[in-house]
Amino acid sequence: MKGKMNEKTITVPGTFGGEKKITLKEFKKRWQRHPDEIWMFLLDHGTKDEKNLGEKLVEIFPKVVEKAFNHFYEKENDKKRS
Repeated sequence: MKGKMNEKTITVPGTFGGEKKITLKEFKKRWQRHPDEIWMFLLDHGTKDEKNLGEKLVEIFPKVVEKAFNHFYEKENDKKRS
């Protein structure tokens, strides 16, 4: 439980209004299926180049999501410091 208290969180809009705090793991989970769905579509209907691009998207997308999370975290904490 101690590690959970020090875990980075960001504030996002809640499903039914309001706001909620989520961790990087939860943020990644929110975005995980989008590139997977795109790649699955390209596997069925894309050209070889498109399939390769879809595979690359699945590979790099978690890094992009983590970078976005860190950006939002810094921006949120800059506001708190001001």
